[in-house]
Amino acid sequence: MSTDKSPFAPKAALSGQPLKKVRKAAVFINFLLMIALCGIWAYYSRTFIRHMSSYNVNLNSGGADFGTGPGSGNSGDGPGAGESGSGKGKFKDAKGFSGIGKTATEAGTDNPAKGLLATDGTTQKQIKVKKIDTPPLHIESIARKTKPVTPTKITAKPQTGGTVAGRKGFYGVDVNPAKRVLFIVDTSGSMGFSSREDRSKSRMDILKMELLKIIRKNSGNSGASGGFSIVSFSSRASVYPNKGLCMYSHPQQVLDAEKHVKDALRASGITNMRKGWEAAVPIIKKQKIDTVYFLSDGEPSDGFEAIWLNSFLQQNNITELTVNTISIGINSPRMKAVARDNMGKYIYIP
Repeated sequence: MSTDKSPFAPKAALSGQPLKKVRKAAVFINFLLMIALCGIWAYYSRTFIRHMSSYNVNLNSGGADFGTGPGSGNSGDGPGAGESGSGKGKFKDAKGFSGIGKTATEAGTDNPAKGLLATDGTTQKQIKVKKIDTPPLHIESIARKTKPVTPTKITAKPQTGGTVAGRKGFYGVDVNPAKRVLFIVDTSGSMGFSSREDRSKSRMDILKMELLKIIRKNSGNSGASGGFSIVSFSSRASVYPNKGLCMYSHPQQVLDAEKHVKDALRASGITNMRKGWEAAVPIIKKQKIDTVYFLSDGEPSDGFEAIWLNSFLQQNNITELTVNTISIGINSPRMKAVARDNMGKYIYIP
């Protein structure tokens, strides 16, 4: 028989001071373990998320691993700043589709914005390029309007003696008495040379015969409702009559015109063709001239060309005009071109 008088009490043993301390220690340890586990979980989760985020940016927006463009950085030329290679990062592995990144982990947005976070990169699917259709450019040329008429080229055979006066028209070109016509004739010094048509006469003598023939033939003609004017050119230009036209239906005007041809037309000076046309254009416009008879026996002294005449007529809005040309002593390509460009006939008198 035991001599211990104290009975056994399990609850009393378990509720003692040492057991309480053990419980508190266990709770604290569990708390530390939970914090440690949470920290480990957060660390690996953050690394995993960061890795996936970087992978997505690189895949969609371009970067060091996946970009193909020529990136540049503080530390040297780097691979990559965008899937299409147009942006540039501040560091070697900065990301951006076409924008500009600030740090190694940040992605640039669409140019010219700048990305601040790795998730700011613009994906290729988000960019839409609108195609603008530009209408084609049409260039229209502007030219002086002329009738598409091929000029008739006439080469007059040399005439001698009295047969010159019997030639039809003005040096072989008809003169319509119902038309308003203008004679632009060369009176330079070379027109005083002997004519091959009649050695006893000068080129100026033959010219006077041709003009008088036309004036006298149409004078008194009941159907001669037209008229004429004469511009002579050499060193200077002269106009007859000073005002208006000489009308075939006015006998006195015809007599005065005959006197002018006989006495005023003389061979002297140089061949300034431009002066002749500059004096003629105001008459053509004011008197509504239909047809011009342009005569010369040599090369111009002032650089006259067919292209200059075409431009001069266009500047003065003269578009409907027939110009017949007569070249004496020289088969002139220049005079041919003038007739061709202005619906006229070309006459060559050797």
